[in-house]
Amino acid sequence: MKRPLPILLALLMLVPVLGGCQKVRARAEMKKGNEMYHDEAYREALAQYQKAALSGYREVADSLVTIQKLAERRTEIETGVEALRDAVQLSRARYDTGLSSYLEVLIADQQLFSQEIQLAQVRGSQLRAVTQLYRALGGGWQPEQPAAPPPGQVK
Repeated sequence: MKRPLPILLALLMLVPVLGGCQKVRARAEMKKGNEMYHDEAYREALAQYQKAALSGYREVADSLVTIQKLAERRTEIETGVEALRDAVQLSRARYDTGLSSYLEVLIADQQLFSQEIQLAQVRGSQLRAVTQLYRALGGGWQPEQPAAPPPGQVK
């Protein structure tokens, strides 16, 4: 089942685009007195807006693709981690019963730790990709401001 996230994001992006186009037109209409200036300013403003909009679309599309690819990669690595955890348990059981040396346990642990490091790196990349998508959509965040003390009270 496909997720409606890309469709929702596309619809959300249309609102500022349509509003921005209206702003460009309104700004150009205000300058109507000088026809030569009007045409030149309108074209320049429209070109700048189109460039910014296309750049924003590209950034959003790139972020969505990156998020999807990282999710696939994470699923693959998680499957590998689960398999290696089973291998570690099996190698320890074999060592406990005397069927293998401790070297087999160490090798299995080393492979598991390596795969877990890769998983942590992919998770970090996913979080960075989501942050990049948020930025591309025009989001921002403000650090929490400490509550102002009541009037008459000094900090």
